Amino acid sequence: MSSFANTTNVVFTALAMPVVMFVCPYDDVNTWTPDPAPDPSNRSNFTDYQKNLGYSFANPYPSSAARDAGYSFTSHLRGSFAVAADMNPGTGGMKNSESHEDRGQNVLYADGHVQWEQGPTVGIDNDNIYTNKLGKVIASPVDATDSVLLPVQP
Repeated sequence: MSSFANTTNVVFTALAMPVVMFVCPYDDVNTWTPDPAPDPSNRSNFTDYQKNLGYSFANPYPSSAARDAGYSFTSHLRGSFAVAADMNPGTGGMKNSESHEDRGQNVLYADGHVQWEQGPTVGIDNDNIYTNKLGKVIASPVDATDSVLLPVQP
């Protein structure tokens, strides 16, 4: 089971968010279903994150080098830092999320606003939100402005 999915579930369960919040309401490419757990507050992970999670979230597990370069996933992020978006396609490059027929993705920023974006280079200083600054997909951020959204499309 993905430790990243585990962490996002713990965080959002603590915030008492309904499990349906993890499923994109517009998606004719994938079939996401809310987690069927009868009481999600008693769980520490999704039943099956590949079916129950339609979004990717900023990687909260930086490497030592990223921490040394200033990465810290706290409430003090810059407002333009991408915190979450439609599911990472997992391919790298300039590909959009598959959730909206590759046309773009909804992105949640650290200041709380959500915006429709037509490409993945919408992080701080045009950072690609689906890769780290070295172009790696499933990886640690590189520095304080590097947003890497995980998990990737199953």
